[in-house]
Amino acid sequence: MSQPLDADQMQALVERYFAAVDQKEVQATLSCFTADAHFCIANHGVSYRGCDQELRGMYERLNARYARVWHGG
Repeated sequence: MSQPLDADQMQALVERYFAAVDQKEVQATLSCFTADAHFCIANHGVSYRGCDQELRGMYERLNARYARVWHGG
């Protein structure tokens, strides 16, 4: 079992995640998750399980659907 992340590590992970999503880099995005990750989009009533199964498909569809993805301020 891995150790919990401290605040600095968590912030770095979140920044790495959003940078990868915005750059449409699926493998880099998936590297932010554990193999058995569960990703839920509650306001849409959907959830995805498994980094190399459902999550990969979700990000591939996201990248195909949108010309640009941006999580800026």
